[in-house]
Amino acid sequence: MKASLLSALLAICSATAAELAGTARQVAETVPGVYIIQLRDGESLGRRSDEHTHEAFARRALEESIDYNVRYEFREPDLFYGLSVKVPNNESLSALQELPEVANVWPARIIPRPLAPVEMLPTEALQSLAKRSDHAKVVAPRQTSPSGLDYNSPHKMTGVDRLHPRGIKGKGTKIAIIDSGVDWRHPALGACFGTGCKISFGHDFVGDAYTGYNDPVPDDDPGVECSEGGHGTHVAGIIGMEVASGAPQFAGLTGVAPEAELGMYRVFGCSGGVSDDILLRSIAMAAEAEPDIITMSVGAGSSFGTAPGDPYLQLISGLTEQGIAVVAAAGNDGAIEPFTINSPANSPTAIAVASVDNNLFQVFELEDSNGEVIKYGSVYPFPVEKELKILVVGDGDEVAEFGCRAIDYEPYLEYENKDDYVVVARRGICGLSLIQSAAATAGFRNVLTYPGAAFLSNPFLEGYAATIPVFDADGELLNFGTTTSQKLYNEGTNSSNYTVKFKSAIPQLTRQAWGGQPNNFSSVGPVYDFTMKPQISAPGGMILSIWPLSGTGFAIVSGTSMATPYLAGAIALVKSQFPNFSVAEILARIQNFVSPGQLELGPIERLAENSPKVTVSNPTQNTIEYTLGHSLTPGMAKYPHWNATDNQGYLSPSLIRLDALPIGATVDFPTGNTFSLASGESREIDIIIQPPEGLPDHMIPFYNGFVTVSTSNRESFVVPYVGAAYNYTAAPVLGLDPVGPVFDFPAYPARGEPQIFFDSRGIGNHVQGPFTQMSLVASWLQPLLYTRFDLVRAETDFVPTFYGFDPDVPVNYTKTTANTTGTIAGVDILGTNYVYLESSPSMNLIDSFFSPPMWDGETFSTPLPMPVGGYRLLIQMLKLSGDPESRADWDTWMSGVIEIMEEIPPF
Repeated sequence: MKASLLSALLAICSATAAELAGTARQVAETVPGVYIIQLRDGESLGRRSDEHTHEAFARRALEESIDYNVRYEFREPDLFYGLSVKVPNNESLSALQELPEVANVWPARIIPRPLAPVEMLPTEALQSLAKRSDHAKVVAPRQTSPSGLDYNSPHKMTGVDRLHPRGIKGKGTKIAIIDSGVDWRHPALGACFGTGCKISFGHDFVGDAYTGYNDPVPDDDPGVECSEGGHGTHVAGIIGMEVASGAPQFAGLTGVAPEAELGMYRVFGCSGGVSDDILLRSIAMAAEAEPDIITMSVGAGSSFGTAPGDPYLQLISGLTEQGIAVVAAAGNDGAIEPFTINSPANSPTAIAVASVDNNLFQVFELEDSNGEVIKYGSVYPFPVEKELKILVVGDGDEVAEFGCRAIDYEPYLEYENKDDYVVVARRGICGLSLIQSAAATAGFRNVLTYPGAAFLSNPFLEGYAATIPVFDADGELLNFGTTTSQKLYNEGTNSSNYTVKFKSAIPQLTRQAWGGQPNNFSSVGPVYDFTMKPQISAPGGMILSIWPLSGTGFAIVSGTSMATPYLAGAIALVKSQFPNFSVAEILARIQNFVSPGQLELGPIERLAENSPKVTVSNPTQNTIEYTLGHSLTPGMAKYPHWNATDNQGYLSPSLIRLDALPIGATVDFPTGNTFSLASGESREIDIIIQPPEGLPDHMIPFYNGFVTVSTSNRESFVVPYVGAAYNYTAAPVLGLDPVGPVFDFPAYPARGEPQIFFDSRGIGNHVQGPFTQMSLVASWLQPLLYTRFDLVRAETDFVPTFYGFDPDVPVNYTKTTANTTGTIAGVDILGTNYVYLESSPSMNLIDSFFSPPMWDGETFSTPLPMPVGGYRLLIQMLKLSGDPESRADWDTWMSGVIEIMEEIPPF
C-alpha cells in the first residue's frame, strides 16, 4: 500500500512526538506508547458489508501477531471512527500504521488541567489537603450575610437577572460538563446524584489517583471530594447552583440555568492532566446522553484550528451538526501575545469563550492602629479577634517584596508566635497561591497582598483579587486577602509598632476597577488562518461559585474556565424557549439579529475577490429604521516590534508583546448606510472593506473592528471583523537575512537565514564531522502546517527553493552507502531527523538535532544507522494554506555537504 503524503506525514508526526518528547523544541508532551487511530470506512476499502472496519482491523492485527491493547473505541462515523491503543514498542506501532484499515495515527497528548490563573498548590504541605475530607470549612462562623446583599452581579451584566423572574431558568435542557468532577454533595447542587437530581448523569473516567500517565480507574460516580477537584465543582455551580435565601453565607447566589439538567464527566484526577483519548472518549460518551450543550473548560495550547493533525475537528463538527453546542474555553494566555486560542476551542464549529471581569467584589473591613479603616477582599473574613502586627516581606528588596520564594521569608523563620503577624506582600510577578504557599511554608497563615507600583507597573493589578482558599498541613484554613491600598506597606515599613485588627465580619460589595472589561489573561485570537476566535465573551473574572465541602464550600476563581460554563448556561436559557433552534441560530440570538455574527476576511488577496456581506433582519412587529456604521479598533501583530535589535527571538519581550497598533481598515456601504425594514423583512448589505497597506508580512499583522447597526427603537448591534493585513499566502516563510561564518548570537540578524554550525562555525559548502554535534539556527517567519528535516544524498539533483551553499562550487566527498527509505513529495530521502506538525513563528530558533540522527522516512518508528559519506539536510516547509500533495506549496532549504567520517549507530 502506498500511503498519501498527508497520511505519511501524520504517521511520522505521531512517532516523532512519542519518541522525541523532552527535547529542546516545543514538542507536545505525550503518553508513552498510547496512540489514537482513525479508521477508514468500510466502503472505501471495498469490504463486504457485514464486516465493520473495527472487526477487520482486529482480525488483521491478530493475523499479523501485532502486540497492542485497546484503550477506547469510537464507533460513530459521524463523530469519530477509530480507537486508542497502547503499544509496547515501535515495531508494533509501525505494523499497525501499515494496516489498510488505518487512515491516521496521532500520539495521545497530555492535556494539562486548567492552571492559570487557577493555580494548583506547589508544596507538599498544602497538597496534603487532597488526602483530607474531614476538614470541612463551609461555614465561616464570623461571617453574616446582611439582608439585600446581591451576589449575582454577573447576571446583571448579562441580562440574566431579567430572565429568571420570568421563569426562564433552563428547564427542559441538558448540559454535559467535561471537567475535574463535581462535589454533588454540596447543598447548592441538591446534595444528590442520579435520576431526579440536579446532577443527574455522568461518569468518572479516571479516579482520584490518575495523573495522565498512569492507568485510570473509572467509576460511574463523577463525584469528587479532594479540593484539587474543585474546578469542576466551581464550573457546575456557575451553571446550576442555588444557595437558599436564608443561608448563612452567600444567600441567594444562583447559577445561570439552575433548572437545567446537568451531567459531569470527570477527566482529571486530584493532580496532573488527562490524555487525549480519554478526553475524546468523554466527549463521545457525553454525546450519547443527548445533551443540548457540552461545555469544556479544558484545553491545550494550539493556534491551528483547521489543521489535519487535530482529531477533535471531526468530532466537534459532527456534534454541531447533530445540534449539540460545544462550548470551550479560549484559554488564559492573552497577556503576552495574540494567536493563543486553546484546542479544542479553536475548532471551527466550537464556540470559543473569552472572559470579562466581574463588576463587583466582596470586601471586609480592617482597622489599623491609627484608627483608619481599610477594605480588603476575601472569600471569608479573617477569623482573628486580636490585633496583629504587620510584617512587610522583603525588607526593601524589590523582588523579595513580592513574597514568591521561600528565600524571601528566611529572615523571619525564627519569629515566635507567627499567628500574631499579617504578612504583607506585593502582587504582580507570581500567582497569588504561590505567595500563600511560600508564606505558609514559613509558618505564616495570615497574608494580605496589594498591587504595589514598584518594580513594574501593571494597570491590570488594580482592584481586588482572589485565589483558591487553601489549608496548611494541619488542615487549618489560611487567611488570605487583597487590598488596593499601599497604606499597610507604607506604615509597616515605617513603624515596628503598626498593627491591624479585623473589625467586621459583615461583607460588602464594591465595584472592581476593570469590571465589565476583558480580562488581561483572556486568550486573544485569531487562529492562524485568521478564523475569528473567540466568538463571544462572558463573565469569568473573579467569579463566586461553590467549592468542594472538603475545602471551603465557596471560592472566587478567575479564568475563561469560568466564562465558558456561564455561556453554556446562557445558551440553555435560549434553548429552553426555542427548542428547535440550531446551534448557529442560538448563537446569533445571543449575539444580535445580524448574520453572519462575525466577518472572517482572511488575507488581503481573498478580500479582493470576495466582498463581505451581512444580512439584517427585523424580528419585531413594527417597521424599524436602521443605520449602519463602523467602529475602528486598533490592530495587532505577532511581532509588533519586528525591527528590534536585541535579537533574542521569541524569548524576548520586545519581540513578542500584546501591543495595540495604529492600523485599521476603512469601511464603506455602497448602497447607503440607512434603510427601513417592515416586520419580518431582511436585507443583504454589501460592505466594502479596504485593509491597511504597506505592513511587513513578518510582523504577522492583522486588523479588526466592528460594523455597527443601530435602530430607531434605540437598540444597537455589532458585527466584528478580522483580517490579515498582508498577503499571507504569498509571504516568505523563511528568514533569509545574511549571517556570518562564525556563530555570534548577539550579533545575529533578527531574521537570519538557516545555518548549520559545527564548532561555532557555519558548515558552508562542506564540513567533516559528527552530525550529532551540529546545531541549526533558523527563523520561521510564518505559521507552518508541516516542517520536515530530512537527510538526502549529497549528490542529489533536487533543486531547493533556497540554497544553504554555493551550488556552483564543486566539493569532494565520499558518497554514502545509506539506502533510500522513502519518497516524500517526490524527494528521495535516506532518513528523517524530525517532523513538526503545526509550527508557530519563531525568530532565531537554536536547535540541536535528534539522536540517533536518522529514522525511517515512512513511519518514523525505526532508527537507522548513518553510514560514512556525504549527506545534505533538506528542510521542507508547508505553508498554512498549502496542499500537502502539491510540491509547489512547499518551500525548501538545503544545506552544504555534511560528510560523516565514522558511522553513527542506531542507538
